[in-house]
Amino acid sequence: MLLPVMWETHAAPSLDARPQAVINDQLVRDCDMLVGIFWTRLGSPTGEAESGTIEEINWFVKEKKPVMIYFSTRNLPSNCDIDQVKRLREFKKQIQQKGLVFDYETPSTLENMLFKQLTTVIDRMNVTPTVNVAELKRATKSEAVSTENSDTKSFELNNIANEEVVILYDYTDKSFVVAGNTIAHKDKFKEWGGRWMKARGGQYVWMFAKKSNLERVAKLLKKKKVLIPYPVAPAE
Repeated sequence: MLLPVMWETHAAPSLDARPQAVINDQLVRDCDMLVGIFWTRLGSPTGEAESGTIEEINWFVKEKKPVMIYFSTRNLPSNCDIDQVKRLREFKKQIQQKGLVFDYETPSTLENMLFKQLTTVIDRMNVTPTVNVAELKRATKSEAVSTENSDTKSFELNNIANEEVVILYDYTDKSFVVAGNTIAHKDKFKEWGGRWMKARGGQYVWMFAKKSNLERVAKLLKKKKVLIPYPVAPAE
C-alpha cells in the first residue's frame, strides 16, 4: 500500500527551524521513496539547496532511497516565470547525467507510466520488518517503566512486530509511537491526527503528539499512561 505525502496536506506549523528543515523532520525522513514532477518551476532556494524539492531529492539520493523524476513537455503558459523555466532546464540537464528520468505529455500518460514504474520500484524494495522474539518479550516486561523516571535504561530491539502485543514508546521529546497490532483502532488513530509511518529500525508504527494524545491513546488501548524508551538499533 502506498500513501502519498505532501507538505501541503501532512505538515504541521512549527517555528523550530527553517521551513524546509521542518518539512524534512516531520515528513521526508519517514518516507520510503520520492516522486518529483516538474513542469515550469524549480522552486525557491532553501539555504541548503536551489529549492525544497531539490533538497529532498538530494536527501533521498544520499540515503539510497528510490527517486523517480518526471518532466512535463506540455507547452508553457504565457504567464510562466522565465527565470524559473531556465533554472528548471539547467537542473534537468544536470540530473540527466546522474540517472534515468522520464518526460510525459499529458496527465493520463503520467498516470500510466507511474502505475507500471511504481510497481517496478516496489518489487525491488524491502520494507518488511524482522522479529526478535526474545527482545520483544523483554520489552513487554519493561512496559511499566515510566518516562518520568530519569533512571530508565534503554534497551536494544530489532524491528518489533507482533500480532498480540501493543506497546507505547517514547520516540522524541514531543512525540510517542504505538507499535504492534493496532488495526482495530486505525480509524480512531486517524481521527486523532496519528500518522502511520516507518520508524527508526524499519517497523511501522503510529506516531502521536505527546501533549494532546498520550492519555486518550493509552485509555483506548487499556494501557497505563507510561512510555518505555524507544529501542536502539543493534550495531552491525
